[in-house]
Amino acid sequence: MNPRSKHLFTGTLLLTLAVWLAFAWPLPRHFFDGIPMSSQNVEKGHARAMLPGDHLQLLYHFELVRDMLRGRIPWLHNVYEFNTGDDAQRYRPGAYFAPFSLPYALFASAGGRAFGWNLTGLLSLWITALATGALAGRFTRSRVAVFGAALVSLVLPFRWVNLLGGSPAGLAMMWVPVVALGLDMALREHRAAGGVLAGAALLLCCWSDLQVFFFCALSVPLWAILSWIGRPTPRRGDVKAAWKALAPIVVFLVLIVLYRSLRHEQLTASGVAGGRSLTEVGLFSPTWRGLWQWAAEGLQSHVYFGWMLPLLLVLGGITLFRSLRRQQAVPPVVFFLFLLCCAAIADVVILALGVHGPFGGVVFKIVRVLIPPYSMVRQAAKIYCLLPTLAALAMALGIEGWMRLASSSARRAGGLVSVALLLLALEMRFQVRPTICLLDDTQGAYAVVADDARTAGVQPRALVIPIWPGDSSWASLYEYYVQMYGLRMVNGYSPAVPREYVENVFRALESANQGWLTDDQLARLAEMKVGYVLVHENAFPEKVSPFPVTTTLHRLLKNPRLAFLRQAENVWAFRIEPQPGASLPAPDFPACAASFPARRWEWESVLSEQGETVTDERAGGGGFLRMERGASWAETRPARVAPDPTLRWLIRGRGTGNFQAITVAGENRSEPSRLSFGSEAWTWLEVPIKEHHVFQPLRLRIQEADGRVELDLALLAAGDWPLTWNPGDRLEIPAACLFHGGYSDEGAVIFRTRYDPEAALLYGPKRPLPEGLYRIELVHESGAPAGSPLGRLNIRTRDDDDSGWTPVRAGQPCVITWAQTANLPVNAVFVYDRAHDVKVVKLIIEATHAAR
Repeated sequence: MNPRSKHLFTGTLLLTLAVWLAFAWPLPRHFFDGIPMSSQNVEKGHARAMLPGDHLQLLYHFELVRDMLRGRIPWLHNVYEFNTGDDAQRYRPGAYFAPFSLPYALFASAGGRAFGWNLTGLLSLWITALATGALAGRFTRSRVAVFGAALVSLVLPFRWVNLLGGSPAGLAMMWVPVVALGLDMALREHRAAGGVLAGAALLLCCWSDLQVFFFCALSVPLWAILSWIGRPTPRRGDVKAAWKALAPIVVFLVLIVLYRSLRHEQLTASGVAGGRSLTEVGLFSPTWRGLWQWAAEGLQSHVYFGWMLPLLLVLGGITLFRSLRRQQAVPPVVFFLFLLCCAAIADVVILALGVHGPFGGVVFKIVRVLIPPYSMVRQAAKIYCLLPTLAALAMALGIEGWMRLASSSARRAGGLVSVALLLLALEMRFQVRPTICLLDDTQGAYAVVADDARTAGVQPRALVIPIWPGDSSWASLYEYYVQMYGLRMVNGYSPAVPREYVENVFRALESANQGWLTDDQLARLAEMKVGYVLVHENAFPEKVSPFPVTTTLHRLLKNPRLAFLRQAENVWAFRIEPQPGASLPAPDFPACAASFPARRWEWESVLSEQGETVTDERAGGGGFLRMERGASWAETRPARVAPDPTLRWLIRGRGTGNFQAITVAGENRSEPSRLSFGSEAWTWLEVPIKEHHVFQPLRLRIQEADGRVELDLALLAAGDWPLTWNPGDRLEIPAACLFHGGYSDEGAVIFRTRYDPEAALLYGPKRPLPEGLYRIELVHESGAPAGSPLGRLNIRTRDDDDSGWTPVRAGQPCVITWAQTANLPVNAVFVYDRAHDVKVVKLIIEATHAAR
């Protein structure tokens, strides 16, 4: 190794470590127990255990390779998810994110999952800096310019958005400067090794991330032009020699075509191969404000360009232009190369804005027409993967001009450039605020399933609830645990979900989210050799069920074909029995008198005909639907619901007319219920749902209004709840019966600082209360010192009411006197603040005075 290469090797390594320590903090504190999940802090304290997301999904695929290498699963088989009973059918040929999954497997075997993940990310950053520095060194003689380029390649926020967000693009961006370096070696020096390096980098980029590969391949002509123009002394025979040096790329292109054809078959099976519509692209396109928006969030943060970078590029261009007139002039070709890089940077920025680019995204739309594969790109900002290398090379050329202009005081010039680069790095650092996902070492419910199956001599296969259509990041939690214990699950998580799974598995078993599993469904699970059911109590958003998770758990515990095995805090385990039999004693679980509603419809927003929308602040959503005598009708959107003899519609309205209420179940309609309000005051009516014996979508239809009927809102409810209250009436609602995160414990709900976010983690009942005065108390316990903050409580009748918070403190009762001024559904919302562990026991509602 020559001295210059040695300096580049060690210098970029030290530079990478310094940048990583600064940008990834507090990740270094969790090097052995956590991995990053976002470049924007979304958690109090920057860290929380088992955050779902793309980071866990990519970790799962890395672990698949590790399991293949140690013989735990067959090669090229993804057996842990979407497994319907035959491991052989889970043969999935592919790259499995090689080569990054290979060093990960080595590092993880030595120091654990977090160590392997973090060291692999650090390695990709170092190779980026090394390749960029080597590339810049071929265009400039200045060591300051070389290391300045290496620094720029590391600090742009888009790299950290992807690397810290668990996207394979964060690793794959490493290949962009490697491809450019290989092409430069082939075209300038006519070295076949350059062609091999460029071709191999393209192939490995294709394996790592298809979108980065796509943009990297598109940039090949640009890198070739820059290298060809940058030749020091053009000679006869250069073209022929260059083609010979590039010849090895052909071999790698053949391999890429074969791999892409394989991936195309998998995408075709998922329905993604048809491309992305402009409407879909628009949802994932940032706006121009993101280019300079400080500490932006979401998509806007992806395209941050900043203030120092364009300023330094402008100054670099000025110094290059001025140096052309001095004795120490740079060759004109250097200035031309700088302008080419800047033009390419401008193109990248414009295309990154997608349909929100200048003139309605006309450049983006033209490119989609000229380059048909571009229609597959959903996230327009992905083209930013080229920006670090382009900006680094442009910066190196600009610094070269500055150093030549100030050749008489090179040390002073180098110091000024270093200060400018440091300011650039500081600006970019403030755009990165990492969130760390702490990793679990064990999970008791999954462990008991694995042990129980091992004792029975069968392969542990499970259905994990909630079951999703296959594209929800919540399922990344399942992936992590099933891989840890070697379970096969029938559901899974993939950005390209097979249609067969959605149609034959998800739809067939969707009712399990509500705890409804019939003998036919259990027989179907038996055909797939599934012997267990696991429920994630704290991963149960309203989207998956019209009622709280407690309703689901109640039904599963009462199912005679399900034997309760264990509750390991937030995860429950059941064994499917061939015949009804005895179960282990279930935990002391509360009997919830009512299933509280997650489905609510504002009538002024539903599908209707000949209805008039009227604004009214006393209405639930600020308006209502007026139906007069005639052929008007209104119908709610469907809600997929499991059978329950206590199911009913609750309708809030007023008026002086009659109307018909009909339950539409699938394609069938119930017998009309003839109802009337008969009052100008808002009134609640109940409509029982009868003859509902199967899991199917339900809709409420109102029609044939006779007179004036004004409809405010509708609820889908179950169980008993009083519509009239008298002073002294009192309800004690176990916390577990409400919508909640955390995990239930004998009717209470426990929240832990390690696992639970600072968010609204317990709320309800979302049922109507008559007008009057009420005493509402949140009963809680905590081991925190007396007076310590635990969270805050808010009572509301509208979802957007974020006022009137009452602090919840350890050792102090939390009581709110609530004046119910309209008989709307009331919702008590507890926001946990993650300062201490807390146990919420129950919510007490007591009527103290009736409305006057």
